[in-house]
Amino acid sequence: MKTSKNSGSKSQSIPLQVAISLRQGTVYYFQHRDLSSPLSHFFIVISPSPLKGKTILLSVITSQVEKVEKFRSDMPNETLVKISVDEYDELSKISIVDCNKYFVISLTDLLDKISSNQIEYKKDLPQKHLELIIKGILASPMIAKEIKDIFRK
Repeated sequence: MKTSKNSGSKSQSIPLQVAISLRQGTVYYFQHRDLSSPLSHFFIVISPSPLKGKTILLSVITSQVEKVEKFRSDMPNETLVKISVDEYDELSKISIVDCNKYFVISLTDLLDKISSNQIEYKKDLPQKHLELIIKGILASPMIAKEIKDIFRK
């Protein structure tokens, strides 16, 4: 079953499962071409209304905690959000989100990855962590005002 989304004069068909599940806080596990690692990673949808635009903003969860902390030692503390296995049991070890960086995927690319089984659905990120990530994005001197404005309502 599919639902339609109008974007201008062009209609895009969105599978019902995606229409129901794609929201801020949804977590997917997949490979992203902008990462140097060929491995799949956990990506969190951070766009407030991901079905309303053509692109989706994502944050990545990495287990490289010490590396990120060292690399971002000059950034405000709140721009690094740690997540333990107890807090999010999809993880196998303590991990971190670097809120000084975000990734973009087009809705079309996301739908293509889903339809070709290149993405695994994971449990949604707990609201507490989603709020900390957004707070971290807003605190980051590396994130452009136009991106920050998306989160200010």
